[in-house]
Amino acid sequence: MLPNMRPMTWLVVAFNTLLALSIVAGAPWGSWGGPAWFLGNGVLAVIWVASNPRRQSCPMCRSAVPRAFLVCSVCHYDFYRPLPQRRPRGTGHS
Repeated sequence: MLPNMRPMTWLVVAFNTLLALSIVAGAPWGSWGGPAWFLGNGVLAVIWVASNPRRQSCPMCRSAVPRAFLVCSVCHYDFYRPLPQRRPRGTGHS
């Protein structure tokens, strides 16, 4: 899961880690930890949403398809596949 994270996600994680470490270490600007966390994550959240890729790659033909599409326009791969039905648990049969 970790290698698939977007670079912007790594920046958010690094920002929060560095801010937490500076607060714990008692940095001189540690009293700004709360406002810095709130404002920094607010700015990073806006950038993270804006940098979200608008296209996805089709696993069959590798063409770029808009995220809103449910079927690939090139090879007709179905992105929406219902989950397989699960057997009910505890029916009393072994």
